[in-house]
Amino acid sequence: MKKLLSKLAIMSIVILSVGFVGCTPKGDPVQVLNSYYDNIKNGDAEAAYDTLAEASKKNFQKEDFIKWVETQKETYTFKGAKIDKGNEYKNKKLDNITYENAVEFNVVDSSHDNYNNKDASVNYKRYIVNDNGGWKVYREKENGKDVLTDSMNDLAWMYIEGKGKDKDLNQGATILNEAIKISPSYNESYYALAYVYSHLERYDESISAANKYIENTKSNEEKSNAYNILGLDYEGNKDYENAKKYFNQAIQLDSNNQYAKTNLQQLGQLEQLSSVFD
Repeated sequence: MKKLLSKLAIMSIVILSVGFVGCTPKGDPVQVLNSYYDNIKNGDAEAAYDTLAEASKKNFQKEDFIKWVETQKETYTFKGAKIDKGNEYKNKKLDNITYENAVEFNVVDSSHDNYNNKDASVNYKRYIVNDNGGWKVYREKENGKDVLTDSMNDLAWMYIEGKGKDKDLNQGATILNEAIKISPSYNESYYALAYVYSHLERYDESISAANKYIENTKSNEEKSNAYNILGLDYEGNKDYENAKKYFNQAIQLDSNNQYAKTNLQQLGQLEQLSSVFD
């Protein structure tokens, strides 16, 4: 009887052990991560999205993720990713979420920067986690709408400056207005919009965008650049007093702002010419 109980106890331990091991997801986390990057490279955004952990999907909604992949294809030509498996973890906490199993990878992401027309690479860590019994890709905690908007800003600048795209200021403005609808709090869009509207001689719209940008930035250098745009806008509207005021404010905030200094000097010359013909 004792031997029977002993055998039953051993069997129970074996069953419990198998049950515990069985909690680890089947499959290869390396394959899951490679699949994610292959889908990104091939432009299959939906398939890439399906590999994401639920927390990452909450951070980055599907429609935004798909649009981001499409936009990234225009700004950066993704060449692929080299992944090296690192540490494996039990009960790994990532951004206040504890995953029973997690595998850390070192990633070297290679692409061609279409704006600067040069190859680029970036190194970072990425995790594959046990998400409801399956291996899934965990992207870091992020605001997906801001990630998308940042990429749309890059694309807009390509059109604005004619780098990697044919120069098209109106197309740049269209992309920026769409980006602002997606993420109204992403401040860089307002600066870019002020810049492009000023060059389109849509001065009142540029003034509105520049003021919005200034309200939400703390950097003196960035404010200085926006004040310089305001100076150009008021000069375009032939309001030379306000133009001079904003050029001076730009210089006060950043004494190295050569654009504002040059514009202020040219404004003085313009005023002299105006007085001669008056």
